[in-house]
Amino acid sequence: MEFYLILGVATAVVSGLTVMMWHKTRCMAFPLGIAFMYFWTLYGGWRIVRSIDGTSDETPYLFYKVVPIFLNSDYMMALLLYTLFIIVVQVTVLYLVAPKERMRASRLIEISHWRVAVMAAAAAVVGYLLIRNTLAEGAEENLSGYGSVRSAALFTIYQVLDHAAMTLVTVGLAVCVSGREPRYLGGKGNPRFVLLPYLAVFGALLYLCVKTGNRTEAALAFALLVLFYSANAQRASKLLIVGAGVFGAATITAVKLIRDGFFSAANSVGLADLWTAASNEVLRSTENVAAHLSMYGVLHKQLPLTYGSSFVSLLFSFVPRMVWPNRPAPIYDDYVLGMAAIDGQGYTIHHATGWYMNFGIAGVIIGAVLIGWIWAGLFNLLYRKAEARTWFGQILSAIGFWTFTSTIPMLLRNGPEVYKEVIMDCLLIPTALIAIAGTRLVKRYNRPCLIVARRPHAGGTSQRRVVSKAKSQESLAWREISPTDMQGAQ
Repeated sequence: MEFYLILGVATAVVSGLTVMMWHKTRCMAFPLGIAFMYFWTLYGGWRIVRSIDGTSDETPYLFYKVVPIFLNSDYMMALLLYTLFIIVVQVTVLYLVAPKERMRASRLIEISHWRVAVMAAAAAVVGYLLIRNTLAEGAEENLSGYGSVRSAALFTIYQVLDHAAMTLVTVGLAVCVSGREPRYLGGKGNPRFVLLPYLAVFGALLYLCVKTGNRTEAALAFALLVLFYSANAQRASKLLIVGAGVFGAATITAVKLIRDGFFSAANSVGLADLWTAASNEVLRSTENVAAHLSMYGVLHKQLPLTYGSSFVSLLFSFVPRMVWPNRPAPIYDDYVLGMAAIDGQGYTIHHATGWYMNFGIAGVIIGAVLIGWIWAGLFNLLYRKAEARTWFGQILSAIGFWTFTSTIPMLLRNGPEVYKEVIMDCLLIPTALIAIAGTRLVKRYNRPCLIVARRPHAGGTSQRRVVSKAKSQESLAWREISPTDMQGAQ
């Protein structure tokens, strides 16, 4: 009974703080991000407790594959640490984030739709060429693309290119359908002419996700699409948002079913079988249990603290393994070794667990504060990008908050070393590519010069732009009056 009480109180407190976050910011990205955190942190606890006490006859698949859980003091401590982690993230955001009404909007940034589409397509093609032979060899041996592609020699480079292409085309597609009066990013050219190329590249990347079983990338793409479109459009279409969400959920489920061989295992799949498999994947998936089990495993087996080994691994992670094969391993390796992992069984470490293995309870608090600080800081930058001194900084201010929010699921299922991917793949690389799409090379004073495309007034109505244009014309006319004319008028 006490475990239901802990989960119930934790859910109530997290829900109340989420409402406070929404009330202060009026931004749906925060409730969505907290929903991600709850799903991958505490939601699995309900399934575990109901299964152990006999309320439910459904036992998660990973229950016996990773570590059998007992409703004891170790599991109670794990639930309390997870609850502490989420609450500290929320309190940090509430303390640091600035109210939306006190922020001032900044100038609209324009990008070239065609340049975005071409760069995304080029990155996707190069990434596919790196794994094409490995996929073909795996298919000949009847291996799944999910398992075979990870043995590719240049798999890490493929991941970077694939994520860059997906992020770029997703942002471009969101801008394309945001209408004529977007808030943060606008596009040059007729959106109707580039919509089809965007959809073609986006569809090709989703097909590649199906071939490689990479549903994480598909989930991040649809989350970013919905988030950025909702924020960038002056009047976001609810039908478009719901349609993108439904299609995204269907795509993610299909990727998992294909990866598990659901369609190839059966000669004929009826609608009832498909519906049962899809509903089980959504409601009974091991996705929300895998990371949840890690904190209990560490506490129950009393794994020793590593006192910052994650940051040693993070520091040297920029050195390729082909140069340094035995570079310091991430905290995940210590976790798998301590759990006496079964060969061939996948494991997932929760972000809070990774911090706990480094510094104990203090690490859980530090990790949560860091997430909240980054999340709130990117939101504050969103409405202050006019203060950024560089073009790169303005682009980062415009898209950083949305790309970070969409990658929260990836962050939660890795140790502190994941900040390398967050900084490079989710912030710096997308910002650099969008910056390239918003610049032009021109000749000035017989020298090449890069100029950026901006609109002077973003997020305003047509009437505001007319008034502004009239004022600018009046000011220009006043400046054109010469001193002689002024004396004559007097």
